[in-house]
Amino acid sequence: MRSYRKCKAGRRRWAAFCLAVALAGLPGFAREAPAQNAATFWAHFSVHHPLHEVEGDVREFRWSPPTPHFDSGSQSWGIETPVHIEVPVTGLDTANQNRDSHMLEVLLFPEYRTITVDVESVRHQEADRYEIGGRLTIAGRTRSFLSPAHARADSGSLLVEGDLTVQLSDFEIERPSLLMLSIDDVVPVHYRVELTIPANAATLQNSGS
Repeated sequence: MRSYRKCKAGRRRWAAFCLAVALAGLPGFAREAPAQNAATFWAHFSVHHPLHEVEGDVREFRWSPPTPHFDSGSQSWGIETPVHIEVPVTGLDTANQNRDSHMLEVLLFPEYRTITVDVESVRHQEADRYEIGGRLTIAGRTRSFLSPAHARADSGSLLVEGDLTVQLSDFEIERPSLLMLSIDDVVPVHYRVELTIPANAATLQNSGS
């Protein structure tokens, strides 16, 4: 019985970890937004354990996609901020139903039904390099983040691709362990978003290039 309880507790800690990482996948988006949003988003995370890797995606989210604008003076792209994103905890998918059900329990569902991301700044660095900053809230805990990203215009769309390093201890999430070995505290997340460029912004960009 004691062995069974330890195994069950381990599964719950593992679920908590997977959920936190998935949600931290800036900005916690689903693989594809509804067509009316004129935007698509894909986010992927990987979890390293000495014995194996775990990967997952976020399948659902709610947001109002921002409209890109082009600054001809700095020759850079921008969006209106803040941008608020809500991720239902029931929309997380790690390709394992048992693990996903434990995620809800660990994240205190239904008390906390969503995880929120607030993008507060998009700063142009140089060339196609940008820095995205904001706040991420998971199970009532809010932390700030900075994410390096690249942005470029292509066929009427603004393509943004970036990475975020998530540290589980920052969210007071206990690192799950398997066979007495814990997962890494630092988890890499990669994301990609595509936004429709309005005609006037495309004209400015073309005239400035």
